[in-house]
Amino acid sequence: MKQIKYTVGGMHCAACSSRVERTALACRGVKEAAINLVRGTLVVCVDASQFSSDNLCKQIQAAGYSASEQSARDSLSKKPREASCQLLATVVVAGLLFVLAMAGEKLAISPLVNGSAQAVLAATVLLLNRQYWLAGLRGLVNRAPTMDTLVALGSSASFFLSLVILIANLGEEGHLSSDILSRLYFDSSAMIYAFVGVGKWLEGKARDKTAASLEALARQIPHEAVRFIGNRTERVNVETIRPGDVLFVRAGEAIAADGVVVAGQAQIDESTFTGESLPREVQTGDELFCSTHVAGGWVHLKVTQTGMSTRFARILNLVDSVTESKAPIERVADKVSAVFVPIVMALAALTFFLWLLCGYPAEFSLVNAVCVLVISCPCALGLATPVAVTIAGTLAARNGVFFKDAAALEEMSRIDTAVLDKTGTLTEGKFSVTAVRTVASVSSSAVLSLALSVESFSTHPLAQALCRFAQGHGAKPGKTSNFCAGQGMVRADVEGKVVEIGNASALSLTAESIPENLKNAEPGQTVLYLRVNGVVCAAFSLSDTLKDSAFELISKFRQLGVDVYIASGDAASVVQVVKDKLGLNHGIGQMTPEAKEALVEKLHRRGRHVLFIGDGINDAPSLVRADVGMAIGAGTNVAVDSADVVLVSSRLSDVAAALSLSRAVMRNIRENLFWAFFYNVLGIPLAAGVLYPMCGWHLSPMFAAAAMSLSSLCVVG
Repeated sequence: MKQIKYTVGGMHCAACSSRVERTALACRGVKEAAINLVRGTLVVCVDASQFSSDNLCKQIQAAGYSASEQSARDSLSKKPREASCQLLATVVVAGLLFVLAMAGEKLAISPLVNGSAQAVLAATVLLLNRQYWLAGLRGLVNRAPTMDTLVALGSSASFFLSLVILIANLGEEGHLSSDILSRLYFDSSAMIYAFVGVGKWLEGKARDKTAASLEALARQIPHEAVRFIGNRTERVNVETIRPGDVLFVRAGEAIAADGVVVAGQAQIDESTFTGESLPREVQTGDELFCSTHVAGGWVHLKVTQTGMSTRFARILNLVDSVTESKAPIERVADKVSAVFVPIVMALAALTFFLWLLCGYPAEFSLVNAVCVLVISCPCALGLATPVAVTIAGTLAARNGVFFKDAAALEEMSRIDTAVLDKTGTLTEGKFSVTAVRTVASVSSSAVLSLALSVESFSTHPLAQALCRFAQGHGAKPGKTSNFCAGQGMVRADVEGKVVEIGNASALSLTAESIPENLKNAEPGQTVLYLRVNGVVCAAFSLSDTLKDSAFELISKFRQLGVDVYIASGDAASVVQVVKDKLGLNHGIGQMTPEAKEALVEKLHRRGRHVLFIGDGINDAPSLVRADVGMAIGAGTNVAVDSADVVLVSSRLSDVAAALSLSRAVMRNIRENLFWAFFYNVLGIPLAAGVLYPMCGWHLSPMFAAAAMSLSSLCVVG
C-alpha cells in the first residue's frame, strides 16, 4: 500500500469533502481516502499496481474540483490573489447595486433606468461569480449537490424573479411604476455572493492561519549544513547528507540530522522539539536530533538518520496524521452533511408550494423558498471538528505531545484511569549502583567483569547503570556468546561459564537459595542477583529517583478525576515505596508484560477508559491494549510505534496538559456541532416565513446570506 497526498481546490463545505472522498474511492486502486477540509488536502492509500494518479485528478476535476499532487504547488500560488480581486469587484458592484435599491425613488432618475441599472449590475455580479453556477450545476448533474448549488439556485432565483417582475410590469412606451422597485430582489441576488465571498475569505484566512502553524513546524529543519570532507569542511544541501557523515555545528545553527556527538561540547536548545525551555548540556557520546539548535559551544556530529528517517520527520508525520484523519464524532457530521443539501432543496420546494397552497402570491412564495436555500449551510457542520482537531494537534505538538490520529485525541478526552510504568516513566530511569555484595569466595572485580560482559548487550536502564559502574571501577569484559534477554533477567556464556543477572522473581530464587550476606538491601532499592553456573554469587543494589513532574502529574490527575495505578516489573517492595511517596492507592510490582496487559483488560471489563504510559519494549502490549497508549519519546522505538500518543519530552506535566487539552477540544467540538445544528434548526423555519402569519415578518434573501456566512465564521473564529 502506498500513500499519496493531493492538494484539492474548490472545497467549501462538508458536502464538498464528502463528494471528493467518494470520487477518490471510486477510482481503481484506491483503498482508502481521507479529506482534510481545513488544509485542502486529500490523502489516499492505493495499490500502486492498479492506481493512476492522472486518472484520480481527472475524476476529481470532473466532479468540479481541482487536484494535484502536493509537490506541485506552483499553479496554486496565484489563486488567492485572483480570488481577492474577484471578491473586491463583487463587493464594489454589489455595493453600488445596494445603494441603487435602497435609494429607490429618491434618486433623480426614472424607475425604469433604476431597475435596468440594477439588472445590469446584478448580472455583472453573477458573471463574476460564475464558478458557483458551474460548480452548482455540476453538482446537480452528478446528483451530489453542495453549498455552491444552494447559493447558485438562491441567487439565480432572486435574479430571474426580479427580471420577470421588471419586464412584466413595463407599461406602454417603456414606463415603469416606481412602486415596482420595492418588489425587485436584484440587490439580494448580488449581496448573496458578496456576503458568501467575504465569509469565505475570512474563513480562509482563519484556516490558513491554522495551516501555517503546522507548516512552521516543518521550517525548523535547516536547508544546509557544514560537513567534513577529510580535514576540511564544506557547506552542503541537507539532501546530500548520508548516515556516517560528520557535521560541524556551531552556536546559533540548527542541527540538520539525527546523530551522535563525536567531539566537542555544547548547550542544545530543544524547545522546538520537546518544549523544554532550558538548554541541555551535551558532550561526546550524547545523541542529538534534527531541528534542535546549538545555543552555545560546538559539536562534531556523526549522522545516524537523515531526511524522513529522523525523529523530527516522524513527529511531523504524526501531526499530519492527526489533521488528515477523522475523529469518530466527525463522522456524525459527515453523515448529516451527505444528505443535508438534498433535504434543504426539498424543504425549499415544500416552502414554495405550501405558501402557494395557502393562497399567497408566487412571488412571495419564491422569495421564502430562496431564503431557505440561502440560509442553509453545511459549512459549519463540516468545519466544526477538523478546525478544532487541527488547532489541538498543533498546540499539543508545540508542547512536545503528538497524537497519532484524531481518534486518539477524542479517546483521550474520555480517560478516567491511568496505568503507569515506573522505571523511566515516573522515575528518571537513570539508575546508580549503591552497593555490591559478593560471597566470600568471589572478588568484586571478578563480579563486575562478569556483569559488564553480559549487560553490555542490553539497553535496559538497569543494565546501562551496571555497565557504567563496572567501567568506572576498571572492569574489562570477557569473551561472551549466546546472549539472550528475558523478563527481568539476561543470560549469556562468558568464557565457558553460564552467567545470569536478574531480580529474584525472574531467577526463581527462594530465600534459602540466596546467601544471608546478599539479602540486606535498603527499602525501595532495586536488587539484581548474579548467578554463575546456577550458584548465586553477588547482589547489586540500585536506586532511581522520582521525577519532580511525577508529583505534579498525580496532583493534576486527582483534579481531573483520574484513578492512577503503578504497574512495574520491579520488586513489590520498591513499587510500594514509590506508591507511598506519591500517595497512591494502587501499585503492583513484579508484573510481566502479560500481567500488565491483563490489568488493562481487567479495568476495561469494569467499564474504565484506560490510559497506559510506558517507555520500554515490555510496555508495547499494554500500549496497544489500552484505550490510549502514551509512549515517553526517550523510550524505545517499539514503544513509540505501539503508542497512540508520543510524549517527546520527559515532562510528565505534559501528560495532564494533553488530557486537559483533549477534554477542552471535545467540549469545543460538541459546542460547535450543537450551534451548527441549532443554527439550521432555527434558521430554516425563520427563512421559510413561519412568523409571517403571526407578525407579518419574513426574511430577505440578502440577510439570509449574511446569516449563513456568520454561521461558518463562528466555527472557524
